[in-house]
This record gives sequence, C-alpha cells and structure tokens, in this order.
Amino acid sequence: VDYIPEGYEIDVALYNKTYDMLNVDLVNNEQQSIYILQQYQYDELTSGIANEEIACDEVRNSNIEQKIVIYRSIQDNGYSFNVVDNHMLLAIRCNTSLEECKKIAESIKYY
Repeated sequence: VDYIPEGYEIDVALYNKTYDMLNVDLVNNEQQSIYILQQYQYDELTSGIANEEIACDEVRNSNIEQKIVIYRSIQDNGYSFNVVDNHMLLAIRCNTSLEECKKIAESIKYY
C-alpha cells in the first residue's frame, strides 16, 4: 500500500508465522481505522474472507492491472476490498470515507 491517509499511525502489527499472515491496524485521532491483512493463499478457489457486504464502487489499479471492487459493510458502513495476486491475498477494511478507501485501493503495488 503506497497511500495511507494523513494522521494514521500503526496501532498493532503482528506476523503469524504458522499461518504466514500479517495483520496491521492503523488508527487516527478520530477513532477511524484501517485494517490490513496479507496472507499466502494456498487454495486457489477461495480468498478465505467472508463477504456479507454490498458492492458500491470499483477502481482500476494500473500498478497491478486489476479492477478492484469496493464493498460497503452492512454492519458499520465501513468499506473493504480484496486483492489476490500470485496466491497472495491482501484484504483491507476501512472505517474511512469511500474516497479514501478508493485511493488506498488504487495505490496497491506488489514488488
């Protein structure tokens, strides 16, 4: 992720070696949060992320040549999206504005 909105700081960053998973929680002073999960995807058929949300927008990320669908949570009006690239799952959940979530989605790069 090359873009994080101004004012956010890392609250928690954990790596689970057993599950090859990285979790990062970012928060700001207004109690808004961004949750980032990155995990190697062993099963090609599923992302492992339950999605009971409503598609509300999409962006085109030219860095990874993918269309990314943005979902709105029916529970808390937050936003989320998933990206899968070469068996690597990146799931991001934002308690921010839709525009900030779209900027984050457009900034995803894989090295």
